[in-house]
Amino acid sequence: MRAQHDSSPGPLSPQRIQDRSKAPHLVRRKAAVAKHAVQTMDNDAESSTSGNRRLSEWSGASSSSSTEEHPSQRANISQKKRTLVVYSGPTSLDPTIGKNGVYLKNFDYFIQHGIECHGLGGVDDDTTRPFQDNNIQYVIVLTAPVAEAYTAADGLITKKQAECQAAQTRSGINQEEPLITVLTRQDKCYDMESILTVLRTYNVPTLYDHMVYMNCGLAGPKFGSGSPPQWHHLNSWTELYTSLLSDKIQMVGHTINTHFNTVYSPHIQSFLFAVNTAVIDIWMQTGAIYECGVTNADFSDEILKMALVWRYEVGISRVLLERGYSIAAAFMHQNGRIGEPLVINANSTFGRDYTREDVVNSDVFTEDGLRRLTESTFEEQYGDRRKYAILPWDCYVFFKVSRLIPYDIQELMRYENLGPLQLVPNDASHSASFRWRFKAGFSLVGEGMRLVGISRNGSNESLRCHGRICQFEKATEGFGVVMIVMIVLWYFATLKFVERRLNLHRLSEKWHKWN
Repeated sequence: MRAQHDSSPGPLSPQRIQDRSKAPHLVRRKAAVAKHAVQTMDNDAESSTSGNRRLSEWSGASSSSSTEEHPSQRANISQKKRTLVVYSGPTSLDPTIGKNGVYLKNFDYFIQHGIECHGLGGVDDDTTRPFQDNNIQYVIVLTAPVAEAYTAADGLITKKQAECQAAQTRSGINQEEPLITVLTRQDKCYDMESILTVLRTYNVPTLYDHMVYMNCGLAGPKFGSGSPPQWHHLNSWTELYTSLLSDKIQMVGHTINTHFNTVYSPHIQSFLFAVNTAVIDIWMQTGAIYECGVTNADFSDEILKMALVWRYEVGISRVLLERGYSIAAAFMHQNGRIGEPLVINANSTFGRDYTREDVVNSDVFTEDGLRRLTESTFEEQYGDRRKYAILPWDCYVFFKVSRLIPYDIQELMRYENLGPLQLVPNDASHSASFRWRFKAGFSLVGEGMRLVGISRNGSNESLRCHGRICQFEKATEGFGVVMIVMIVLWYFATLKFVERRLNLHRLSEKWHKWN
């Protein structure tokens, strides 16, 4: 596979569209399908020139808009909606830079589990399962050094391509090109540059019905007993989000943040969302997606950074709400229940009457937000500290580990370079926050151990969660108890030693006085 390089600015400029001979695999495959569709249409009076021009538009060779009827609208190419998955990957191969060690691990996991060659991804691997054509194409956007490494002969993307092709062959599917295309980007404007790179390359609203976007700050997908009930019926993880899209609901995300500072401005958080591709024109026309021209290093200026967040991350939701559309969170939101979607529009009152604590916790992926989410889900079911637990990974399907990393995810992912990120116990009684330890049940023994720098391995009621079922399992204090005993013994031994030294000193003074 050869990575496609982004070298010229200008969203959807004709000059940016790549030469057909160098076009990404995705575009060439769509062109082949379109050609077949055109050839099988009823004979009409179209000229050869007109047919070639229409096919060129279908293949993405031109970015100019056209009101002419599209071949996919006139031929039943597929009953399934066409979906483009855009993944914004790491910008460096150095795991010691910031959070990059975590990003690289997430990227590797997504290649293995998020690109679906054997049915639904994120479940136990079974490479013998047949390939299922879900009409999904994957575009991965990377900086040039990362792209070259992953598309080399021994690169992980190259290996995944071969795995997918083998699965297609076993299933009798004759697909000319692989499922995955790699585009390269400049390291600027954060994730928005990845979307712009794709929009400069493809006429996405023409080629696709849905676009699903995510970045490498997420770990996932991961399905299991705690996942939304409908997961057993999914053909692809993308359906968690695209299945909620409609004429009214134009954007579905993983989570909705209901506040931006103190201004009521509900928006889908930009690390994972799905849209009907028609909204892309709205984004471009309103400037919600734009050429920011700012390098990532320059975003050390908070004003520049927050301006991008307000215009892009908040803006892509705001401009849709202003036009009468709705946005949705697929299956979780703050103060709601896991498994329940949230749909809001410009007239929604959800979150308007907020307290200071509500503002702080309007973002799910913080320790407070996650524990409050569990509390609102299990408020009636659990009357003890179970309702404050950070649930296992599969309950969230995708987890934003670029904020914090729960112990259970670390056990599975084994991140080696955490950078500035902190590990957070799933059990609130072991939290670094006194507030959550207090809510979970104040323990003098536990606080005493914390004061002397000892972390318990367990307790007589160790909390274990399997999916959404949290139970107390018997355990021992283990190392912690042994250490407490040793400290007590050390204390008394030291005390006796000091006492003996003092007695000897007094005897010595008396001896000198007598002599």
